[in-house]
Amino acid sequence: STREISAGTNPYTITSNTFLVNSSADIVLDAAGSDIVLKKDSVEFGRFSHSGGQLKLKSGANQLFLTASNTNATFNNNLTENNLEVDGTAGVDGNFRVGVSGGSNFTVAASTGNTSVGGTLGVTGNTSVGGTLGVTGATTLASTLGVTGATELDSTLGVDGNLRVGADKFNVTAASGNTQIDGTLEVDGATGIDGNFRVGAGDQSKFTVTASNGNTTVYGTLGVS
Repeated sequence: STREISAGTNPYTITSNTFLVNSSADIVLDAAGSDIVLKKDSVEFGRFSHSGGQLKLKSGANQLFLTASNTNATFNNNLTENNLEVDGTAGVDGNFRVGVSGGSNFTVAASTGNTSVGGTLGVTGNTSVGGTLGVTGATTLASTLGVTGATELDSTLGVDGNLRVGADKFNVTAASGNTQIDGTLEVDGATGIDGNFRVGAGDQSKFTVTASNGNTTVYGTLGVS
């Protein structure tokens, strides 16, 4: 049969040393005031609150830090975690930062989407950049980099494979260093050529300079003013 301890509408206080509740079934806390308050020496340090059928967790002097909505949870402010694994989608409504002891080694600005990487960025798949890509440190690309906007390089660009610009308009072969230019080459400074020099259309040689002896062959008219 049901057993009940009732104080009516009056406060009911139990004072003891260690207080143990041992139930062979569930323990139900039914608070009509919507709050289950946790205290130490009469000072509140946390509470479970009911709101619209959902749970809110509060710490300190009634400070909200977590709101539950069915299977979703929303933190009211910063979340500090040493090891965080997310198996599904992670939505962050504010700025996102990764670092040690308050450092910012990886940041994403919520208002702009600007992303800063303080270390090496390794990409193993295709990468598409719709705007300006600024790289100030080392970047390793194991696959294709597609850029539809402006790209500025403030440091050295190292390419371990072949380099191609446009529809084969400018090609550099990695194995030999052979360079093919289908358009006009403009040079404003000094130009040094360590091998033979040839001018012609296709495989034809209309003007040649042999690197080993300097012999120069002109197949057309040589005009000297």
